[in-house]
Amino acid sequence: MTKILALLLLVAPVALADSVQPSHSCSKPDVPAQFKDEAESEQFTRDVNAYHQCISAFVQAQNDAVHKHRAAAQQATDEWNTFANSMK
Repeated sequence: MTKILALLLLVAPVALADSVQPSHSCSKPDVPAQFKDEAESEQFTRDVNAYHQCISAFVQAQNDAVHKHRAAAQQATDEWNTFANSMK
């Protein structure tokens, strides 16, 4: 019983690790109806570029995580198939 409880305590955090959908923390720039001057226009351009870079980095990180999860799933499937085929 103690071994089962210890195992559950170790496995529970891992099982919950991906239960929350990640979200980005990027800030969209406010789009003014009209720019007051060139400086405001240039600042807006910098803000748009920063927003784009932030979103792109988030998307890349999520895609990297997807690839790692797929590789882990494939490895586990291959391991099972190798085991199951060895018993034939």
